[in-house]
Amino acid sequence: RLSLMVRTFEEPARPDALILMDCSPPAASGETALYMRDALCESAASLASVQLSASHIVRIPLSCARPRELAGDHAAHLPLILEGLAGASFDGTERFERVLMLETRRMRRTGSTAILTTHLSSRIADMIVTIRRMGPQVRLIYVHVNELTPEASLLLTRIECADIEVETVMLIDESEAVRA
Repeated sequence: RLSLMVRTFEEPARPDALILMDCSPPAASGETALYMRDALCESAASLASVQLSASHIVRIPLSCARPRELAGDHAAHLPLILEGLAGASFDGTERFERVLMLETRRMRRTGSTAILTTHLSSRIADMIVTIRRMGPQVRLIYVHVNELTPEASLLLTRIECADIEVETVMLIDESEAVRA
């Protein structure tokens, strides 16, 4: 008895991760901006820790005024990455959508990409969807103050519809709550 056999060959997903953190000044001022910076750094540190504990490659290009890249492939590299994140200056002058566009050259060689930002616009959303279409798994971590605006909610829904994992980190600005 003859039967048809089909073989499909798939490349396994690469285990390396690219963490793209928005190093422009956060979308807030004063103490709230400091909390937003902390939330971005803590999220990046958490992602890096998970990857490094499994001995996967992690790359974190920092697009500050003085650009640099943090990288490691083993848990022993975590302290250096944490030190680098703690020293991130958040004084980047490049618009984040341009940073994303410049990093697309790495996408075909990357297993997953995490994008961390306090800014969200239709251009940034388009770049995130473009990155996902290039192949890697993508996660967006959006740090914001108080409730999401209707515009941000719409953009996040559009991003989720493109098979992108979305996580939001909401900070409460108590001075706004007192005024309301």
